[in-house]
Amino acid sequence: MRIHEKDKQDADLEVALECFRNSWDYDELFHYNSSTPIYHYTSPKGFFNILQAGNVNLWFSRYDSLNDVMEGKNIFKIYQAVCDQLRESQLINEEFYQAIYDLQIPGKEFFSYYDESSNTSEIKAQEYERYLCCFSKNRDSLPMWNYYSKEGKYEGYNIGFSFFDMHLHSTHVNDHILKLYTVVYDDREKANQIKKKILFYYSLFKNFKNQITTIRNFLSTFLKSLSLIFKESCFSHEEEVRAILTVSTNQNRFEVKHRQKNGYDIPYIEYSLPITAVKSITIGPLLDEKRTREEVASMLVDRDYNVTDIRASQIPIRY
Repeated sequence: MRIHEKDKQDADLEVALECFRNSWDYDELFHYNSSTPIYHYTSPKGFFNILQAGNVNLWFSRYDSLNDVMEGKNIFKIYQAVCDQLRESQLINEEFYQAIYDLQIPGKEFFSYYDESSNTSEIKAQEYERYLCCFSKNRDSLPMWNYYSKEGKYEGYNIGFSFFDMHLHSTHVNDHILKLYTVVYDDREKANQIKKKILFYYSLFKNFKNQITTIRNFLSTFLKSLSLIFKESCFSHEEEVRAILTVSTNQNRFEVKHRQKNGYDIPYIEYSLPITAVKSITIGPLLDEKRTREEVASMLVDRDYNVTDIRASQIPIRY
């Protein structure tokens, strides 16, 4: 009888661990799954550097080097508020609350993959880092043009991309993963998703208290992943879609380069897309529309881009 009970406990534990492994539902919740183009706003210099002859060259900055000083921190403020609310409403007990409240961001992260070079197709773990490239759903946004205002002129451009035509919205190979996510700004939505996750793990904790370390590790990794998707509400005007490039630290496909901006060192990776990913060009306000349109059209032809949707911003400003 005891043997059968132990077998059942082992089986139940394996089911629980499988639940842990398959609980990354943020991929479905926040994955940008629309074929509608998204727009990368950039300076004139950036514009001409991105649209190279033969390929698109995008820069992905390391996640901890972006201009939002609260990047990655907003989620922990909301997470702890949700923990407090769940304890006060007695939806989780004090033991679980104390165990999960003060989580730390993982210093190192790993993803699992099948080693295709192995005859056994064994699963291996690889340490990784994340790099981001930012896009907007809004093709003609005054707040976004404001980032590229210089000496009274809105000198920027934006480039419309479609990742779906070439299935680039979700790429997973041994040394890197590329996925698109819709950024979440609403604190209520953030709290609701975190609450669901905490209650999911609490249901497992009640039956497998000895797995609290595993639960903490999964929750920490989950929160770090969402920290790149959740942003402060003050940035909601950006209507951002993020391309997140997860790169193995042992890979040799991408060179990690460095640039300086306002005294900060920004590590970045150059990532190439086919020229067919480019669908449109928008010229910023106050640039000479006729002259700029002709220059852009000529440059695109010279570099073999087949883009006919070139238009000027319709924002009615004089200066």
